[in-house]
Amino acid sequence: MMPRLTLFELWLVFAGLCALAAWVSYRRRARARWPQVFFSFWGTLSGALVSRAGLAVLAGAALATWGLVASGLDRDLQAWFQESDPLGREFSRAFLVGGNYWHPLMGGLILVWARVRHNRTLFTAAAAALQAIIASGLVVNGLKWMTGRRGPGRIHFPDWSDPAAFAFVRPFRKTHDPADFSVDFWNHVFEDGRFFWPSGHTATAFAFAAAWTVTFFMLVRVHRPAGGGSVTGPATASAARGSLNPLRRHGLAMLMAVVLWGTALVTGVAMIDGDFHWTSDVIAGAPIGALIGLAVGRAFAGREKL
Repeated sequence: MMPRLTLFELWLVFAGLCALAAWVSYRRRARARWPQVFFSFWGTLSGALVSRAGLAVLAGAALATWGLVASGLDRDLQAWFQESDPLGREFSRAFLVGGNYWHPLMGGLILVWARVRHNRTLFTAAAAALQAIIASGLVVNGLKWMTGRRGPGRIHFPDWSDPAAFAFVRPFRKTHDPADFSVDFWNHVFEDGRFFWPSGHTATAFAFAAAWTVTFFMLVRVHRPAGGGSVTGPATASAARGSLNPLRRHGLAMLMAVVLWGTALVTGVAMIDGDFHWTSDVIAGAPIGALIGLAVGRAFAGREKL
C-alpha cells in the first residue's frame, strides 16, 4: 500500500511537472513556429508575482481576508448564503464539478480547431488561456498548503456529532470558524481539509478570462488601420470588410470573452453559495487569477511582435 502524500508533496509533484513541460518548451523554442502553451512560463509567472501590481494584489488579498475574518463579516456572509441559497445547491455543485474541466476543455478544443483552421489569433489566445489556468493553479495551490485554511461547515445546521468546532464532511474536515488557518503545511494530508484559501475555481476562471481577453484583443488591434482613415480606390470595399472592422469578423470570440468573464463571476458566487468556500477565499482568488491571466496574455501578445 502506497503511503499518503501530504499536500506539500503533491504540490511539489505538480510544480515538477510544470518545470518539465516548461523545459521541453524552452528546448523547442527555435523550432516552434506557433506559440506553445508553456512559452516563457516561469519568467512570466515570476514577473507577475514580484511586480508592484503582483505584490499589491497578494497583499490586498491577505488584508481583505484579515478584515473579513476579524470583523465577523466572513461568517455572517456565509450564514446568509446558507439561509437564502440564491443560486440553489445543485446549481452551485454543478459549478464546483464543472469548474475543474470546462475551461481547460474549452481551451484545448479551441487550440485544436484554430490549428486546423490556421487561425493564429485564436490559437495564441487559447494557448495563453491554457497557460494562465496552469500558472494560477500552481500559485493558488501553493498558497492553499501554506495557509492551511479549512472550508466552511453548515453554520446554522451543524453536525450534531461534533457541534463544538467543526462538522465532519467526508472525505475531509470543515469548520465553523473562518479564522481556522494552520501554517504547518508539511503535516497536512487531504483528509485534514486545509486547502481552501484562496479559491482555486475562482482564480482559474478569472485567469482564463483575463488571458483570453488580453491576448485576443491585443492581436486584433494590430489589424486596425493606423489613424482610422479611409481607404480609397477600387479595393475600398474589400479592404473595409477585411481590415477596417476586424472585430466584426471575430464576433464569436468577442461573445466568448463576455461569457468567460460572466462565468468567472458566477463561479465565485457559486463557491460561496454552495458552502465550498468562504467569501474571503473568493475575494482573494479573483484578483490573483486576473493578475496572472493579464501577465500571461501580455506575454503571448508580445511574442507575436506587438
